[in-house]
Amino acid sequence: MKSLPLQVRLLPIFKQLEDDAFASISRGAVYKVFEKGDVICNKGDPSNGLFVLIRGDLQLFESGREGQEVGLNLIKGPAVFGELGVIDNLPRSADVVAMSKVDLAIVPKSILMAAFTETPEGAKAMFMHLTGMIRRLTHHHSLLVIPSASQRICAMLVDLSEQHRRGDLIEFEMPKQKSFASMVNTTRETVSRTMGQLATHRIVKKMPSGKLSVLDPETLKLWAGID
Repeated sequence: MKSLPLQVRLLPIFKQLEDDAFASISRGAVYKVFEKGDVICNKGDPSNGLFVLIRGDLQLFESGREGQEVGLNLIKGPAVFGELGVIDNLPRSADVVAMSKVDLAIVPKSILMAAFTETPEGAKAMFMHLTGMIRRLTHHHSLLVIPSASQRICAMLVDLSEQHRRGDLIEFEMPKQKSFASMVNTTRETVSRTMGQLATHRIVKKMPSGKLSVLDPETLKLWAGID
């Protein structure tokens, strides 16, 4: 029988749970594997469970007023998402697509709510998790109000670098330029031009695997206007 691995157990939302509560979540989860490009869920789907991204990369998309696809934030495993709909019973608020091969678990609402409402530790864990979500949204808003588009691009790359840093190695799968542009409220052409400048100055390098390698994170921060 599959179970949630240790790296999921250590996520802030689960870390303070009693072992029995986490074991119940692990046993009750439905485990699925998705390939790159697969749709995990669509906007408007019922929010009948919490998504636990065990490993892989996802991107959230929203439809603009004219029907265009707008890329929102990226999610790298291990992580959880979809908790708001579980709490307020509203439908999924965005489309979610796999950016790589993905291992995912879905925790049914009834099991999740039991784990987080039956003990003070569970309730506190959920409060802390939601607080962290608000802080991340506030940080992203502060990025979007940077007046220079090129600085917004660099600031987003700094955020992605910090999420994917493994010692001195910083490599990650870049979103498509159209999606990346929508994430920082600029044009695809501006993203292309800025990425070319960063590559010319040996701050970043596109790898043969298609991933982006950040060679000089400190200079990238300077370009982003981050002290």
